[in-house]
Amino acid sequence: ISAQAKDIDEWPNWYPRSVVHHATASGSLSALQRQAAADMINARRSKLGEICLGYVFCTQSGLTRGVSKVISWLAPPPYPTFHAASVVDGLTSLRAVDPRIEPRILIARYMSLFGKYLPTDKGAEV
Repeated sequence: ISAQAKDIDEWPNWYPRSVVHHATASGSLSALQRQAAADMINARRSKLGEICLGYVFCTQSGLTRGVSKVISWLAPPPYPTFHAASVVDGLTSLRAVDPRIEPRILIARYMSLFGKYLPTDKGAEV
C-alpha cells in the first residue's frame, strides 16, 4: 500500500492513466489491510480524480466481483470503475473511458509479463 501511495503521489497530474487490478489468487485482505487501502485512497481522492481515467477489477470469481461492485456502490471512488472476468474484458471496458487502450495490443505484452512474474499461477486466466 505504501508503494501505491508513493506512485500516486509522484504521478504527474498532466498524464492520465487507467488501472487494471488482476486478482489471480484466492484469499482476501485482512480487515486492517482493507482499512489501510481505503485510507490511502481517501487521502488521495482529489489527485486520483485528476489522474485516473478508469479502474477495472478483474477476477474469475463472480462472488469476488460482486463484493467489489457493492463496495464501489457504497463508497464510490473518484474515477469510473469496472468489473470483469478477464483482463481482456477489463481492457475492453476501460477503452470506453481511455481511447488510448488497444486491448489486442496490450494483452500480448501483459501475457508475457504475467508469465514472467507469476509463473507458478497456472490456473489464472488472463
